[in-house]
Amino acid sequence: MKPSAQVTTYLSFRVYGLTFLLLHNAGTKEMSRGKKASANKKTAVQRQKRICHYLLLPGENGTPVTDFVKGLAGEIMCDRDPVGQTQALDTPRASFIESVKHILFRVTNMPLDVLESGYCFQSLQLENIVVTDYYEIPKLVVDNLEKRTAKGTKANLTALADMLHQLVGEASAKYHADKDINPEFKHLLQHIKGYQQGDPFFLMRYNVCYVPLENRPFLYVEMYDYVMDILRYTDPEAFQFVISNLSYPLDWNVQLLNNSYLVWSFGRSRYDPQATRFPAETDPRLEPLRYHRNGPAHPLEDSADPAAEHGMASTRADVAHRLYFLFPDLMSSMQTNLHYIGALCHLGTEKLFPFQVRKTGRQQ
Repeated sequence: MKPSAQVTTYLSFRVYGLTFLLLHNAGTKEMSRGKKASANKKTAVQRQKRICHYLLLPGENGTPVTDFVKGLAGEIMCDRDPVGQTQALDTPRASFIESVKHILFRVTNMPLDVLESGYCFQSLQLENIVVTDYYEIPKLVVDNLEKRTAKGTKANLTALADMLHQLVGEASAKYHADKDINPEFKHLLQHIKGYQQGDPFFLMRYNVCYVPLENRPFLYVEMYDYVMDILRYTDPEAFQFVISNLSYPLDWNVQLLNNSYLVWSFGRSRYDPQATRFPAETDPRLEPLRYHRNGPAHPLEDSADPAAEHGMASTRADVAHRLYFLFPDLMSSMQTNLHYIGALCHLGTEKLFPFQVRKTGRQQ
């Protein structure tokens, strides 16, 4: 029998004018069955509310998540040519419009929050998720949580990838017609489905496909600076691993000729893509990385335009759009490589994703 309350006897007496107080533990007193059941029920309710704050509350209104995403725009993928582009690509690459990044980020993080709380879903599907009317938070309409297991975690993450694929496919005719149109989103789905027990969730949470357009340059510069200024000197082997597994067009310097801004910015520095001008001091693998950094680092340089409404011929978002158009896989491959060596979560890049439902600190 487990004790639930203790009975203590208090005895006081006086000796030579001093008062003494003795405390005598007389054993335990069992709580009544009714009170114990009530206490256990109260604790269970408190635990449920603390663990899953994503359950839809009584009286709380929401819109089915598929309807919500469809209602944001007629097409949630943007594949328009960037400013200054003189020749369109045969297979243009698209990215999410900004409002869709917001909700997809939250839909992706909701099950990850649940998993990190020690629970998982018996099943995870779009039909059980709504978006609240006021704060645009994804909520569960069905409480089907169970204790987290390795098997359940793997099943939930596979279901999450399938669910995101279905959601975007139903809301985007462009994605429905071409599953490769957004390379960064495709990379995210592959990463989620490739989960192995014990893998951290950080790259799933803070994937580049969800970062706001104007924040992409900051995200790249933080990663690049770490690779070039820290990793190169502290861990040369990891440095070689990262730069050897980056993905970008080998003819990037030729492709940029089709954009007036990119051509102009290319001429502002001493690039040597094939290591023919300065072979003794040039690593061709670093030239596209340097170029991709310099544009975002000085986005408004020489861009003043009194004739423009906002006084700028080019904005930071314009620069980000151009560079994604030219390097559609570079940032996702850099994120992946840094994540693989355990460095990505230490760079503070999560602050560039301003869509969190709550402050969670550093994630897995």
